[in-house]
Amino acid sequence: MISGFISGIGVLLIVLQIFPFLGHPSPQKIPDILAGIPSILNQINFVAVGVAGSTIAIIYLFPKISKIIPSSFVALILITIASTLMGLDVTIIGDIHIDLPEFKINTLNLLNWFDLSAIILPALTIAILGAIDSLLTSVVVDKKTKTRHNSNKEMIGQGLGNMVSAAIGGIPGAGATMRSIININAGGKTRLSGVIHGVLLLIILFFAGSYAEYIPLPVLAGILITVGIDIINYKEIKHFIRAPRTDAVIMLIVLSLTVFIDLFQAVTIGIVMALILFMKKTHAMMEDQSAESYIKSITHEKAWSDEVNLPEEIHKKVFIKHFDNTILLEFANKLHAMTKALPEVRIVIMRMKRVAYLDQTGIVAIKEAITVLQDNNILVLITEIQHQPLDMLKKARIIPYLIPKEDLYTDFQHAIQTVKANNIDTLASETKLDKDFPIKSITTHTI
Repeated sequence: MISGFISGIGVLLIVLQIFPFLGHPSPQKIPDILAGIPSILNQINFVAVGVAGSTIAIIYLFPKISKIIPSSFVALILITIASTLMGLDVTIIGDIHIDLPEFKINTLNLLNWFDLSAIILPALTIAILGAIDSLLTSVVVDKKTKTRHNSNKEMIGQGLGNMVSAAIGGIPGAGATMRSIININAGGKTRLSGVIHGVLLLIILFFAGSYAEYIPLPVLAGILITVGIDIINYKEIKHFIRAPRTDAVIMLIVLSLTVFIDLFQAVTIGIVMALILFMKKTHAMMEDQSAESYIKSITHEKAWSDEVNLPEEIHKKVFIKHFDNTILLEFANKLHAMTKALPEVRIVIMRMKRVAYLDQTGIVAIKEAITVLQDNNILVLITEIQHQPLDMLKKARIIPYLIPKEDLYTDFQHAIQTVKANNIDTLASETKLDKDFPIKSITTHTI
């Protein structure tokens, strides 16, 4: 998901700069940009292309001379000065209007305090989306800088900043992935780089605004194109075909949403999809762990007193399952795991001596379990079944369709003698069961 988001931002940056690169003002929406490209190909401003191309060349070549000063800053200064002195026909930023903000605390008196839902719901929505965006940006920065962020500090800082911003009429802000990556690529590694960024912007606005207005838009386009190229995660895209299908689909969806729809929606939908995938994987992992722990327990299941001196052949090819009153639906899954863990088992003996009551859940579990065992050519014998469970199995038609009457034993030793008297493999292979019969639903009542 993160790879799709990062690569989407890279593609978005590049596409947004196509029109400025060619010397034209850019539409705001990506579909409009793509649809308008054919119409401007015959109106290319080659001076703008030269300015943007020169900017890109300096950004990639200057680090070979020196890495002390960010190459994008060098390109910005040099090309802006050259463009201004030469009077090149390119679009510039233009007049930068500056107004000091005023405190807006008095606007709280205009709120309808009797309809707080109109305030709380939008506020929660903005807060959640802002938190998601900031935390995602933090993860992206961690990945780039090999560091680890503090989520609590990030959220507290963002909250305090937005509160102060709101007090002077500002709009809520969040982590800016694009600017953060530009900062990192320029050499910023610590929190101080963010402070310097803010201070320099203030200085430019108040003291150098009259100079900043001469910056050509193609210069900014060239800078942002190089940033977009650096952001795209080429390694993940290269392995896209070989990636797990679900991961690849999520990456593609998030990338497409980032480029064509909106960053916030891409993040939100991507996180929801990633959470669903995570829950699915977690559930599968828990089932695997449950099956693994069950396998470990059944291979060392404590024998009852009348099972201690059984021959080695019995222990090897006959699995004895003990029940303690309750039979759950997960029993079938565990037996399926058992068949994989104990491939030499040919017969399963279900000792139901302690099962006094069997409900519909138990009936379904037994039906599924026997089906699993039969699919693996394993014979099932039931011993010491009490009256109520026996009556329920008959009413559900599990007896005789799945368990023939000759495979029911009132005594465990009798079942063992039958196994000893026959070849175990032959005894298992001769049994033919009808596992396609419909189970009758049995209504049970409790007192």
